[in-house]
Amino acid sequence: MKRNNIVIIALIVIGIISFIVVEGFVNPRMKAKEEQYKMEQRNPLTHDFTAVLNYKNKYMGNISNLSHLNDNLPLGNIPKTYKLYPEKLTADINYKESVVNLGEQECKQAIFYNSTANFVLIDNLEFIRFNFDNLSYLIARSDVEKWYGIKLSSLQNNELWKHKVQSKLKDENYVNQFFSQNVKLEKEVQ
Repeated sequence: MKRNNIVIIALIVIGIISFIVVEGFVNPRMKAKEEQYKMEQRNPLTHDFTAVLNYKNKYMGNISNLSHLNDNLPLGNIPKTYKLYPEKLTADINYKESVVNLGEQECKQAIFYNSTANFVLIDNLEFIRFNFDNLSYLIARSDVEKWYGIKLSSLQNNELWKHKVQSKLKDENYVNQFFSQNVKLEKEVQ
């Protein structure tokens, strides 16, 4: 009987120690890694493109897919609405923020990255418009395809994506050149 009590007490002590280790050390580290990953997903330079590959779709008219894709790209944390124009194969993403508040260069990187991702993953999307409180940018699939000089679907390969898209975003001149050649500034709202 005495031996059984000792075993029970030992098991309780082991259980308490295990609980303390898991709750005090393991879970906080896992949560910190999750938070770091979420922060990395907001930046086009550190975004994990493989995380959005499951949003590949033939049709831009699937609003659920389009919204989930863009919620998981940089700028995904900014409140937004969507409007689709199926007859023009165009999607509008209406951000409830201004470019000035987001930072112009950071915003340009994200628009560059996000437009490419949308065209790579949504087969029949021909135009995408990014509307902010003060600016609106229109980008055409044909211009982006010319820019890269390859079929956009080939960029679904993660290594090619990193080489052709993500690594180039560090170069401010490259991003600005993309904008001057491929992005139409549609309006300025006061």
